[in-house]
Amino acid sequence: AQSEAARSAAASPAPSPTMQPRRTGSLDRSPVSAPEASRGTLAIPITELRSRMKEELIRKMGEEPFEKAFNFLLDARLRSVAESTVKRDLEALVGRQVYKQHCFDLDQLVYQARSSG
Repeated sequence: AQSEAARSAAASPAPSPTMQPRRTGSLDRSPVSAPEASRGTLAIPITELRSRMKEELIRKMGEEPFEKAFNFLLDARLRSVAESTVKRDLEALVGRQVYKQHCFDLDQLVYQARSSG
């Protein structure tokens, strides 16, 4: 005798290999047709993403703290400063709370700035 869960699972169709989640920034996982996904209609240029991330960080941190932290982190990454030193000094510069809330995103922005030239 099969359990109700097993019968229900057996009756469900297998997912289509062409179905992909929508890239909406939400948890909406409704499928996107393969042709729509392959056209790249949902892509946002990296420069626009970088600009949005920078604006959002400035809004959250304030312009002066953002500039100080960004410049410090960029310099530290260019000089290959030890991670423990970067964390200690950056936390001292912006405060523990700001470090915890925003410095991962700030580091991502620094990485993108370095990799784009």
